[in-house]
Amino acid sequence: MQQIRASDSPLHLRHNEIQANAFQKRKGLKMTNGPVDNIDRRAVWGRDEGHCRIGLVCDCDFVPFEEMHLDHVIPLSKGGTHTWNNVQTGCKPCNLSKAAKI
Repeated sequence: MQQIRASDSPLHLRHNEIQANAFQKRKGLKMTNGPVDNIDRRAVWGRDEGHCRIGLVCDCDFVPFEEMHLDHVIPLSKGGTHTWNNVQTGCKPCNLSKAAKI
């Protein structure tokens, strides 16, 4: 009797396909929106002094580096670029509530 692994299930394979497509879409947006800088997350976190710059949910609280979300001020899906001037430190609740809004 052949044993079926969870990684071989149609649902798991479909999830991997969706993840790969999402990555390609994000990569394409970065390439077509203009310049693409090599962003150092730690440098952005340091520039923002480790505080959330979105401030939608929190009061611009301190965010540990390990929990930092790199937020695009103008989202890539709205024509923003992946450059130093268009990224900021965000906490998870604020970044997820902002979504693709400006």
